[in-house]
Amino acid sequence: MARTRVVAFTAVCLLSVFVASCGGGSSSGGGGSNSTIASVNVTASPASITTAQTATCIATVAGTGAYSSNVTWTATNGTITSSGVLTPSGVGTATCTATSTQDSTKSASASVTVTAAPTVTSISVVASPTSITTAQTATCTATVIGTGAYSTSVTWTAVNGTITSTGVLTPSGVGTSTCVANSAQSGYTNVSGSASVTVTLAPPTTTAITPATEYTDDPSLFGNLVLTGTNFTSTDVIHVTGCGLMSAGYQSSTQIVFTLSCLGSLYTSGYIGAYVCRSSGSPCSNTSYFASLSYGYKSLAQNNGEFYWTHGGTLYKYKASGNSLVADGSFTASSPGVSVDNTTGYIVVGSIAYDSNGVAKGQPAASGATDDWSDLSVKNAVACATRPSTNYLSCFAVNQGTNAPLTSQTVGSEPISIVMANFGGSTRYDYVVSRGGTPTLWLLLNESMSSSVQLTGVTPVNSYPTVGSLGGWPIVVFESGPANGTVAVLSVADSLLLLLDKGATKVVQSVKLTGTPVSIAKDETNGNVIVAYANAPATATTSFSAVNATTGVVASRTSTSGQYPKGLLVYGNYIYTAQTTVDVQPNQ
Repeated sequence: MARTRVVAFTAVCLLSVFVASCGGGSSSGGGGSNSTIASVNVTASPASITTAQTATCIATVAGTGAYSSNVTWTATNGTITSSGVLTPSGVGTATCTATSTQDSTKSASASVTVTAAPTVTSISVVASPTSITTAQTATCTATVIGTGAYSTSVTWTAVNGTITSTGVLTPSGVGTSTCVANSAQSGYTNVSGSASVTVTLAPPTTTAITPATEYTDDPSLFGNLVLTGTNFTSTDVIHVTGCGLMSAGYQSSTQIVFTLSCLGSLYTSGYIGAYVCRSSGSPCSNTSYFASLSYGYKSLAQNNGEFYWTHGGTLYKYKASGNSLVADGSFTASSPGVSVDNTTGYIVVGSIAYDSNGVAKGQPAASGATDDWSDLSVKNAVACATRPSTNYLSCFAVNQGTNAPLTSQTVGSEPISIVMANFGGSTRYDYVVSRGGTPTLWLLLNESMSSSVQLTGVTPVNSYPTVGSLGGWPIVVFESGPANGTVAVLSVADSLLLLLDKGATKVVQSVKLTGTPVSIAKDETNGNVIVAYANAPATATTSFSAVNATTGVVASRTSTSGQYPKGLLVYGNYIYTAQTTVDVQPNQ
């Protein structure tokens, strides 16, 4: 029997030795009489904690024989459970000590560094700026106060707006927007701070007027124009430049529909602008423009370097001087149209011919016969004007006093534009464009009908989608230079330049233009047709190109003008435009 206990005992010891060699632990066992404790080793994980955390201590007992792996735990600067879980009692160093239950002389310790637990005590938030408009943003910044190794990160929320993770606040309306910062520190996410931002309505802005180009020969009424933009209100006031406002209707914060009456600009063209102001008068938006391409009298003419410009009921005279004009007097003349006779030098303004001193020299006697004049030209002492409402071309001698006879004849349907030329001798060539039915170029020799040619590709007036949107058909004739005898007609609405022969029998070239062409002038020295383009609504400026009147090749010009060409001429090396003043630009 005794040998059996020894064997059993031996088996137990062998098992105990095997377990101890594998790391042991706190296994039970009282230890045999032949067992000894060699050592106790202790580790703590993690080795660094805060006062709000715990560490786990593990004891490894080594020995011989059937020794016991049990230990008892004690701690300094903390408490420890029987399973080795250490809870610190303050910052500094906490120690867990394991003592063998079999041999109390065998013990070991492990130290744990204890730091203060992070706490968040407060969060302060500032916003910059503290007052913005609905079109602006504010940046919110949070300062987190706490103890220990606390997190300075926050999470953002917003009232009456949205906010990014970096604190950029975008308001959602007028009033007050608030940015709120909550602590990201575990256990303190309910600690927050906030800042308020005053939000006012952003100033109105405009982006465009549609249509961007309005073609008309009678700008007495522009209806259903749409001004688009941002931040409009129902109490805003719309203002118009270059025309008269008839009515305006608020549609939404991005759209206002308005109607114009431009009787003061009859037979003129230009950039018409609109802007919006608050009912208090400020702030106001930027100005957006559309091009009013009403065709009629030309406001600029020249004869041998003497320039004549009509504006606001006055005719101004200038002399060309290099790249500028020198004022040379003025006189009262109410019509915006002007042309100069090549033989007498008389200046024809509307239906009255003046000498250079403003003395009237010729005027038709027929009462009311000039009310519907659309375009005029003068050559060889005879002035002629188109009258689309009566289908007439009416002419009078400029040197026959105030009772000069007025002769009229039918020229096509709705004759709209005219230019007169002289190629030497006494024959006067009158070129007339009629827009009704089939658009046609007519040639009259000394007021006698000679020939005509259909203007292919030109849209007739009755094909326009709305009454009043009619387009323009300016015309020039080369009387000298490499393009001598070429007739050029621009169909504004079609962006089409037609080059025809002197005898008005055929279209020689048809040039499709890019952009919004509005007028043409002849550069006889170089044989080019200078085309002016309206750049509204983007910049409300005029750009130019040169079309070779023989080949039809288009070349761009770098020069631009800040005004719309109600009058357009080329003289020498310069391009002259007239609207509110006379602008001179290099022909390059």
